[in-house]
Amino acid sequence: MLQSLRSKATSWVIKLLFVLLIVSFAIWGIGDIFRGPGQQTSVAQVGDVEISAAELNGEFRRQVDRLRPLFGGQFDADKARQLGVLDQSLDMLVGQALLQQEIKHLGIAVPESVIRQRIAQIPAFRNEAGLFDPQRFQAALRSNNLTEAGLVANLRQDLSRDQLAGTIAATVRTPATLADIVYRHRREQRVADYVVVEAARTPEPPAADEAELKAYLEQHKDRFSTPEYRAFEMVRIDPAAVIASFKPDDARVKEAYELRQAEFQHPERREVLQMALDDEAKVTQALRELELGKDFLAVAKEVAGHGEDVVKLGGVTRRELLPELAEPAFALAAGKTSEAIKTPFGWNIVKVEKIEPARTETLEEARPKLVAELAREAAGDAVTRLANKFEDERAGGGSFEEAAQRAGLSAVKVAAMDRDGRGPDGKPVEGLPPGGEAAKLAFETAVNADSPMTDTQDGGMVAIHVVSSTPPAVKPFEQVREQLAKAIEQDRRTKAAQQAAEAIRDKVKSGTALAEAAGQGAEIKTTPAFTREEGTPFGRPAQSLVAELFKLKPGEAALSPVAGGFVVAQLRTVTAADPAADAAGVARIADQLRQSIGTDIYAQFNNGLRGRFGVAVHQSVIDRMFK
Repeated sequence: MLQSLRSKATSWVIKLLFVLLIVSFAIWGIGDIFRGPGQQTSVAQVGDVEISAAELNGEFRRQVDRLRPLFGGQFDADKARQLGVLDQSLDMLVGQALLQQEIKHLGIAVPESVIRQRIAQIPAFRNEAGLFDPQRFQAALRSNNLTEAGLVANLRQDLSRDQLAGTIAATVRTPATLADIVYRHRREQRVADYVVVEAARTPEPPAADEAELKAYLEQHKDRFSTPEYRAFEMVRIDPAAVIASFKPDDARVKEAYELRQAEFQHPERREVLQMALDDEAKVTQALRELELGKDFLAVAKEVAGHGEDVVKLGGVTRRELLPELAEPAFALAAGKTSEAIKTPFGWNIVKVEKIEPARTETLEEARPKLVAELAREAAGDAVTRLANKFEDERAGGGSFEEAAQRAGLSAVKVAAMDRDGRGPDGKPVEGLPPGGEAAKLAFETAVNADSPMTDTQDGGMVAIHVVSSTPPAVKPFEQVREQLAKAIEQDRRTKAAQQAAEAIRDKVKSGTALAEAAGQGAEIKTTPAFTREEGTPFGRPAQSLVAELFKLKPGEAALSPVAGGFVVAQLRTVTAADPAADAAGVARIADQLRQSIGTDIYAQFNNGLRGRFGVAVHQSVIDRMFK
């Protein structure tokens, strides 16, 4: 249909339709197309609380960033939505909103002293001596884009939720009988003798003749076929190239400098030494020794137990210190030491070693940073403009390559590529954008059709015109003759190993000992004691065999395939678990069960809150956001 529209875009009929469409927009307006009358702006209503689209997007992105390393970096928003991460993010926000309303309803409050104590206990804010470190505190706030007030508000919410959740959890108890039953089930141990029948050690089978080779090829065409290949033209808008070509004029750079002047104003910095003390006796001792002229670092080590890495704060600004320390530290002259300073976290003594006055970067000093950031800011708009221009040119008719040239872009021709982005030589096709979007578009777009202009992982865009498709084809017989022979040999060896293993198992079932059933020269091994939860007592991934052995009586046998062959195992002993002999183990299981039961109770509590306060999810807003 798009091709048809493009071919007729210059006809008078189409031009008349466009005129009528423009007139209708002029009369009725286009605002409602984008806004819609009464369009929702929140993704959910939880009682009196609205959850905004921005909140959901922020939480979703945080979860994607958290999970990305688990997938080797190949984890984007599409995959996350498929795995339900978006729904989980919304459930989390809804649950938090429900709890906050219940906390407000119950009048739960957290004292300031508890919040201060919790801040002091956070490991990220403490130094090697285990004491609260103001510098680390401020650095952690900056790295997480938080203010002190924001952290306090978050902690207040978390502690309130913990208090409410803790009240629910405190009522949960694990019945002793249940803990004992689960302990007996999980900790029962078994020992087995086993022998591995390896396919590679079976007698060499007869070689397949040509008729057998050809028959095997006919039965297993997929294993010996080339993949589907697509030939296509590609237009890629590379943001790195756009940034590299960006040359802002001096007036633009100067305007940005003036607008962001505060960013280039560097406040006064001071190199500060500090020691933190937890009682007044140590404070008195430290001050006395400092007055006698003793080195600050030596006193901090002897009295406070601090090393240099704790004492030397380096160059800090007034904002990077606790308010109680900032004022006296920035009132001192270089080389001077303060009196004892009381803070919510103990006593501190500081010394100023060096003062770096406040200064403002000149325009020339700031120019490289400004140019780089202006280029990055402009890149997004430039990419969009180029994409729009290409689509306009493409709609105007002509070939894909001609449209690219008129838009100031170039079309790359790829003669053949499979779904994995590789050519017939097995090597990755060069010039594709990162993220696999080009390969995806090439195989989702019909032959002789254009893909939509699509975002790429690096912030650029790509469009594909599929020229042709070469379907999978069975490779020539002579080309795969050797592979066919090896495949048949492997299949025959595997079948022989299975038959040998089944024969051993059947003999054991009839009362023959495993060693006798396996025959002379077979290596019989014995497993260490294993439980149901241990999947590899045989040194191979045989979880199915473990499960089978827990169904048998001593002397009975089971068989399971493993990598490279089959394993036959005969159950030797069963050792029942004794809860009375392992109080700590029973306690751990009881605690696990308590947590599991608590989770179920908490879910019921959450459902009760949903019924009380009401939850309305605006799915249309979510679909529009994440389409």
